[in-house]
Amino acid sequence: MSTATEPTRTRGPWQWSRTEETQRNLLDAALELFIANGYAGTSIAEIVERAQSSVGSLYHHFGDKAGLYLALWDDWMNAQEEFVKSVIDRARDNGVTVEIDLYDAGARAFLQAAWRAREAGRVFFDLDGPPGFEKTRRARRDRWIDYNAVLLLTDDNATGRLTVAVFTMIIGEAQREVMLCERWRDAELVSDDAIAMVRRLGLGAAIGNGTPTSRG
Repeated sequence: MSTATEPTRTRGPWQWSRTEETQRNLLDAALELFIANGYAGTSIAEIVERAQSSVGSLYHHFGDKAGLYLALWDDWMNAQEEFVKSVIDRARDNGVTVEIDLYDAGARAFLQAAWRAREAGRVFFDLDGPPGFEKTRRARRDRWIDYNAVLLLTDDNATGRLTVAVFTMIIGEAQREVMLCERWRDAELVSDDAIAMVRRLGLGAAIGNGTPTSRG
């Protein structure tokens, strides 16, 4: 006697589309409210009302308000990383090979992307995030340090690690300043100053002369 098998439940394309739409609506609503009122000044009830969603959907997709905030942070940073890497790849395709020149191209792209998305970016730099967010932000900064170390071919020793950490922190602080600028011309001046500082330090550390170092 055969045993009936329960039909497998699968999600059709329309169901995935609805799920993505719900998530996007919640993210967009949360970002608008965080920009206007800050993280602490925004309630879950306000988010779901603006998103025309439900508290249950918010908890299902993001866990809580902090989960929404972290998802927005990931979206914001991932967009910047993708843009920076595409600019560096384009520079390589155009024949740029010197490490500090590639870093220059990437840093300018990073600061330009931050300025373009400055309203969202300010949400993540006003010390109003959920508990533990600073640790999350430091972890992302450490990822940038690792990426920059490979890009710059710095030596894998204390001096090399310190050099690339200083470079990354200079551009990170420039990012904060750029996002405070309302005009691109002002932001561009901040970018120019920060990158000039990195270049001066790079010359002192013998980075950017096109000579491979011991890394890689």
